[in-house]
This record gives sequence, structure tokens and C-alpha cells, in this order.
Amino acid sequence: HAAFLALLAGGCALAWSADGGWLVAHVLDATDVATRKSAIAGAAAPVPPWATLQPLLGIAAIALGAGALALVVAARARARAVAAGATVGALMLLQPAAAAALQLVSAHRAVEPLATALAREARPDDLVVHEGPVESSGALEWYGSPRPVIVDGRTSVLGFGAGRAGARERFWEADRLRAAWGGGRRVWLVSVRPPERSLAASLPGARLVLAVGGRWLYVNGGPSR
Repeated sequence: HAAFLALLAGGCALAWSADGGWLVAHVLDATDVATRKSAIAGAAAPVPPWATLQPLLGIAAIALGAGALALVVAARARARAVAAGATVGALMLLQPAAAAALQLVSAHRAVEPLATALAREARPDDLVVHEGPVESSGALEWYGSPRPVIVDGRTSVLGFGAGRAGARERFWEADRLRAAWGGGRRVWLVSVRPPERSLAASLPGARLVLAVGGRWLYVNGGPSR
């Protein structure tokens, strides 16, 4: 147990001393589905700024290192109760850092800020379009946003819905979006793709309203209310 905690402490210390790219390339890319999907799509990893995560790795390295040291002392003294307490104590000290990291990542990936802005600004007769797999913004409707039409979202874990009856009105191709964009109706576009790779780059007059959590909200026409 001492060797294992020491190994974990060394890994956290190494990640803490790096620039953040190492963590994304070698840890999150191997363990986090959202990071892998973003890499395949050519988008940035959906993680908060490195400056917010780095201190937590330092705290984890100290907690695990202290636990490893306490276990070595307990082993030399053959004190099993102390060893058990040191193991549990190290893991308990690790929990606040793990919870804080989870909170940072979940807040960064949350669709709530964009969804609430859309629910506030969109009128009942506006068209809302989601570019990319809908599971990337699955809670969009939860916050009162109108149900979106999905553009270029058939390659998706939920893409089986595109083959169901009536799906044509919910799963659009890019040409249909372009036609609607210039058709006189106000259209909101939620995209999970960077601006240079989004359909918004080819839509005339697309105005960026909000960019948050690895998502971008665009609208055609004049300024929103």
C-alpha cells in the first residue's frame, strides 16, 4: 500500500509540475469519453483551464505522499491499526480535491448558461438548431430551451433516432439549414464545434451571442431582445 500510494503521489506531482498538456494527452484521453470524442472531432478537450486544476493535483500529491510515509512508519513499527488509519486518512484527505475537480469539470461542461440564455432570448416562433450530436448538449431542453433541430448529428450514440418515422423533420442536412438561415425566420444555432469548423463560418451574417462550456450560440438577423 505504501508503494502504491507513493506511485500515485509521484504521478500527481508529475502532472502538477507539467503544463497541463501531459494530463490531457496521457490521462484524460485514456479515461474520459468526452475528451476522446473531442479529439476525434478535432475540437479542444472539454476541460476547465489548467490553472484551476493544477493546485488540486498538488494537494493530491501531498495527501498521497503523506499517506505513503505514514504507512512506511507503521510497517516498520508493525502497527497494523496505524497502517489502516493512515490508508483511510490519506484517501479521506484526497476526497475534497477529487470533489473539487469533479465540480470544476462538470461546471465547465454544463450547457445551463447557454440554455438559459437561449430560453430567455428565443421567441416561440424562432427556430433552434443544434450542430453536432445531440448528446453533447443533452440537457438543453431541461432549462426551458425549445427543442432543437439536429444538423449533422446522425453519427452519434443516439443517431438511431434518425432512422425512425418522422425523423426527417428533426435531423437536417447542412443545405437545409442554409436555406432556413436566409429564409426570413430567426434561427439560433447551438454548435459544439470550434468556429473555424462550424457551419456558422459559412452562414451569412451569423452573429456570435455566447461562447461557454465548449459550445457556441449564434443567431441570424438583428440583435436579440
